[in-house]
Amino acid sequence: SWNKWVFNAEFAYSISTNLFSFASVSQGFRAPNFSDLTRLDSARSNEFEVPSPNLSPEDYVNYEIGLRGGEQGLSYSVSAFYTDIEDQIVLFPTGMMNEDGEFEMSKANASNGYVYGIESAVKYHFTDTLSAHFNTALIYGKSDQYPSSLAEPIEEYISRLAPHSIQAKLNYSPSDKWFVEAELTAVDKADRLSSRDQGDTDRIPPGGTPGYAIINIRAGYTVNDTLQLMASLENITDKNYRIHGSGQNEAGRNLIVALNWRPE
Repeated sequence: SWNKWVFNAEFAYSISTNLFSFASVSQGFRAPNFSDLTRLDSARSNEFEVPSPNLSPEDYVNYEIGLRGGEQGLSYSVSAFYTDIEDQIVLFPTGMMNEDGEFEMSKANASNGYVYGIESAVKYHFTDTLSAHFNTALIYGKSDQYPSSLAEPIEEYISRLAPHSIQAKLNYSPSDKWFVEAELTAVDKADRLSSRDQGDTDRIPPGGTPGYAIINIRAGYTVNDTLQLMASLENITDKNYRIHGSGQNEAGRNLIVALNWRPE
């Protein structure tokens, strides 16, 4: 078992009636999972992974600053963040070879790194019934990796680093009873790959996961306080796409009808 105290603090300052700034510092940690501790199996090409039961948790400290505000139907927020990574668990060469001539690898707290980016969101009410939403995220990050069987770290992109993305929604709600919403999600090509990503062609196509744009339409009707009907037509253009690092393509054109019942 692992135990750790973590510290979190957020500060806010009102610049004006409709605008304020904020800053935060937060800590976190990830304990080793069962695979990290016990795996005994082939790893990458010409490598064999052995158990590593003495791992420690990974440590993270996140810093964030931003602005939030709005007036006359407009609300918005923008923030920048930086995450410091220490003792990240990665495959590390032990310097040994097995009887099959494979280099022996083991998980170790042998990597430090960082992630930083910008997130923003805008919402605008054209009328009481029609509104638009827009979100975007830009993310970067690198950490120490051991792409070869040598105990020499190389700074590379973090494995499965999320590509840049945007999301836009148009919502029409003529009453409290029902709504209609159109959504566009666009994701950039994920070609910022670590050496491990480049070799993981089962999950990530050579050269990176292709970018994509998908369109969804949803509608809902509230019958009463306990019953709601929902319907959505997803991936209208029948786009063949994959979320980066997932290892499987998502569904094509897809119709979903749902009934939500909440008893009193």
